[in-house]
Amino acid sequence: MKSLYILSVLFLIFIIPSAFAQSMESNQEMFGKIPEQTVLIKISADGHVHVTHDVEHDTSVRFVEFVKGTASNVEVYDSRSGEEVEFGIAGYGDTGGVQIFTLSPVMVEYDLDDTLEFVNGIWYWDYLYTYGTAKFFLPDGVDFVYVNDRYADLGGAKGLSCHGCGVRLGYYINAEPLIKNIQWELEKFPVEIISQNELINFNFIQEDKIISFETENPQLITLKIPLELLWNPYQVYFVENNDKSPLISPQNVTECNERQDKITIQGTAKCYDKLFNNEIEADEENVLLTIHPKKSGTVVILGTSAIPEFPFFIPLAIGILMVVLLQFRRKLNFNFSSIP
Repeated sequence: MKSLYILSVLFLIFIIPSAFAQSMESNQEMFGKIPEQTVLIKISADGHVHVTHDVEHDTSVRFVEFVKGTASNVEVYDSRSGEEVEFGIAGYGDTGGVQIFTLSPVMVEYDLDDTLEFVNGIWYWDYLYTYGTAKFFLPDGVDFVYVNDRYADLGGAKGLSCHGCGVRLGYYINAEPLIKNIQWELEKFPVEIISQNELINFNFIQEDKIISFETENPQLITLKIPLELLWNPYQVYFVENNDKSPLISPQNVTECNERQDKITIQGTAKCYDKLFNNEIEADEENVLLTIHPKKSGTVVILGTSAIPEFPFFIPLAIGILMVVLLQFRRKLNFNFSSIP
């Protein structure tokens, strides 16, 4: 009896999921074969989306699932002749799609609503489509693009692409950076900031190689930091606002948990939570640092060196000095011999 019970459990575990998968496959076959395709996505400045599926030819009925959203103004036409072809709209999957009865390559076009969301100056799209290659054509004026909260350097391109992907796409249009000038002795170092909300108490602590500021709300932040001011790579930390102690406070710290590091600021050691960051060299003199604090609190950016610890002219001066010494040594033509 016990053996029969175990066999019944094994049957439920292995046989039923398999039958369910077969059922899903057969349902898909009822609507048609998923074809090879390229998905072209054009986004306008007001968040309107137009989708085109460039579908390859096949020998059977094909089914092109819509990208998630509200599809309208559906058109299907032959890729070569441009003539409209017969199609049907089916309800398979979460969003439905188009059944294509002709065997020739076709283009499936439609408008898509309820996709992008405008949040505090930035457009977001949680995109998920597992078929073919998607090519996103972004609107004019886009100058800061993020993929999964990482800054994406388009290198002058009009968009980006991915294959069978799920991404969180974000971008600004005509973003105006806020400039914080950090005064050190007689020089000013501009730090450019792109953020959804204002940053408060922006501060530079030279002796500890730290930039710090407060953020009142969760937001995506990109800073353009001069290397002459604070050298990378950077480590970024975060302290929540519900921590009643100020940023610099007397506190004896012995151990930090695995998500923290012990940081000393103006002689006081404290545990700070690590915050993921993404840094890209903007040019030879600046780094773009992107962070996404999810709560209100204080952000601490720790560099490897700060002005005037390691000014730019020092490596150049050392290099010139080495060349001069080498030439001087050759001119003197010293001859050394071993001492017997």
